[in-house]
Amino acid sequence: MAGGKLSPRQKMINLMYLVLTALLAMNVSKDILNSLEALASSLRKSAEVLQEKNLSTVEDIQASIKKEAEKGNKNNLFLLPILDDIRNTDSRVINFLEKHIKVLKQLGQWDSTTNKLKKPDEVEKNFRYLMMGKKNELANGGRGAGAAKAIHDTLDAFIIWANKMHYKITKKSPPKGLKELIEEYAKTSDDKKKKELKRRGLVYAPIVIEPKANPMVTNAEDKRKTWEIYTFDHNTPVIANIATIEKLKSDVEVIVSDLIELARRQLMQVTFKIDSLMAISAPESKYVIVGMKFKTRLFVAMSSSQIKPKFSSSSGQIKIQPGGNEALLIIRARGSVIPKGKNEGVQRYSALIRVPKADGTEAKLSINGKFIVRKPEVVVTSAAIQIMYRNCANDINVDVPALGPEYNPVIKAKGGVAKISPKNKKKVRVVPTASTLLLKVYTRTGGETIFIDNLKYKVIPPPKPTIVVYENGKVWDGLKPWRKGSRIKVYVKPDKEFKRGLPQDARYIIKNAVVKVKKGLGAATPVKSLGSSGINKPLSFSLAALTRGLPPGTKFYIQMDGIYRVNFAGKRIEEPFSRRELTISGVVE
Repeated sequence: MAGGKLSPRQKMINLMYLVLTALLAMNVSKDILNSLEALASSLRKSAEVLQEKNLSTVEDIQASIKKEAEKGNKNNLFLLPILDDIRNTDSRVINFLEKHIKVLKQLGQWDSTTNKLKKPDEVEKNFRYLMMGKKNELANGGRGAGAAKAIHDTLDAFIIWANKMHYKITKKSPPKGLKELIEEYAKTSDDKKKKELKRRGLVYAPIVIEPKANPMVTNAEDKRKTWEIYTFDHNTPVIANIATIEKLKSDVEVIVSDLIELARRQLMQVTFKIDSLMAISAPESKYVIVGMKFKTRLFVAMSSSQIKPKFSSSSGQIKIQPGGNEALLIIRARGSVIPKGKNEGVQRYSALIRVPKADGTEAKLSINGKFIVRKPEVVVTSAAIQIMYRNCANDINVDVPALGPEYNPVIKAKGGVAKISPKNKKKVRVVPTASTLLLKVYTRTGGETIFIDNLKYKVIPPPKPTIVVYENGKVWDGLKPWRKGSRIKVYVKPDKEFKRGLPQDARYIIKNAVVKVKKGLGAATPVKSLGSSGINKPLSFSLAALTRGLPPGTKFYIQMDGIYRVNFAGKRIEEPFSRRELTISGVVE
C-alpha cells in the first residue's frame, strides 16, 4: 500500500500465504490437502468481505457527493467518474481471476453438494492450463503460454492503473516512465533500490514479484525461474493454485481499498444533517479461529476532519487510528461460544460512537455485530511411528496450522504422560501406560487457555523380541547337533520396525542364564553360570571345556530367568516369555 506500510488485514493475509508456502514445502498428504482447502476457503472469504466493503463504501461516498451537489456544493463532482472507474476496474480484475479459479475447480472435479474438490491433488491438468496453453511452459522466456502469463499481465496492468489513479485522485502528475519503475521494482531485491523507486514516485509496488527479487525465495535454482513457473510448478496440487489466486484477489482488494480511502480523504468539508450519520463496522473477516483476534474498523459515514468521534466498546480493545476518525475494535475469539459437538459458533459484539453536533450535544451511534468462531484443525504427524506403544517414548508432532505463531500448546494426557519439547513447542513425547490414551490439546493465547480438540489413541504393547542362538557365528536352526569345540552365543533380537521407530525402547537384557548338562537318565545339572547380559549384548560360552570327557549325544540346556526390555527412561520391563521359551536345548555330536 501507499507508504510501504501493511494494514493489519494485509498482515493477516500474508501470514496465511506463508502457511500456504510452508504446506507446499511438505509432502502433500491428505492432512496437508485438507489444510490447503481450509486455507483457500479462508482466503476467499477474506477477499469477498473486503470487496463487499469496498463496493459499499464507493456507493456511500457517491451518494454523499450527489447530496452535496443538490445543496450547491459541486466541488467533489470530479470524484464521481473516478469512483465509477475504481468500482468497474475492481469488478473486472476480480471477475478475471475468478474465471480462472472456476476452471481450476472444474479440473479438480468440484462437488457442488459438498463444496469441495474430489481431486484436490490433481497436478497435470491444471499445470497444462496455467503454464502450457497451446504451446509449452518454456514459451515467452519461461513465462509459458497459459493462464499464468495472462494473470501476470493483468496484475501488472492493474498496478499501472492503480498508480495512475492515485495521481488522478490527488490531482498530481504521475512520474515519467511509471511502467518502467514498476518493472524495475518487480525484478530487484535491493531494499535501497526499492526505496529509491518509491522516492521517484512509485506508490503501489507490483503484486507479482519475480523469484530473484523475492526474499522468501532462497534456493538459487528457484531464483532463476520466472514468477509463473515458480508459482505454478508442475508438482503443485490444484487446491494450492486456487489458494494462490485467492491470495491475489485479496492483494487487489487491499489496493482498491486504499484508493477508495484516498478518494474519501479528498472530499472537502461535508455539510450534513445529524440524521444522515451512520455508524459503520467493517470486519476483516466474518470467520475467526478460536484464540485468534477478530478485528473490525469502526467509523462514521461522511465524517470530516473537523469532527472527531469518540469510540467505546465493552466487547474488546479499541485502537484509535491515525487521523482520529476511525477506530479498530479487537476482540479475542472465545472457544466457549462453540456448542458441544459443533465446529463453529457465533460471538456477538457491540460498540458506541459518540459524534459532536453543532449545538454542542453528541449523537450516539450504536453498533451491534457478530462473527463466526471456528474450531481449528489439529494436525498430528510422526516421522517414526504410526501407532502408540505402551511404556515407550512415542514422539509426535502436534500442530494447529490455522493459529500460526499464536499457537502456544498445552497438552494433557489421560492414560499416560505427555511432555512438550523445550526446543520445539510442536514436538511432543507421549508415554502411554494404559490400553487407551486421550490427549487434550489446548493453546495458551491472549492470557487464557483455550481448548482445541481431543485426540484418542489405541495403545498396544511393543512387539515381542526373538531369541536367536548362534554357533560359531552362524544362526543355529535348533536341529543340528553342536560340535564339541563350538562357541555358542544367545542374542535377543528386537522387531525390525519397532527398532527403526523407537530405538531407545528396543533394548533388551537376558537375566541370570545358566548352562546345564544331562547325563544318561539323570536330572540336568548346572555346569556353568552365564549371569546376565549387558543391554543388547549376547550371552557367550565355549563348549570346549564343558564337553571334555562327555560321550556324543549328551544333552545341554541353556536356561534363562527372564528377558527384560529397557525403555527410553532406563526402566526394566519383563517380556512375556514362558518358562519353556526361556529354555534352549542342544545335543553335542
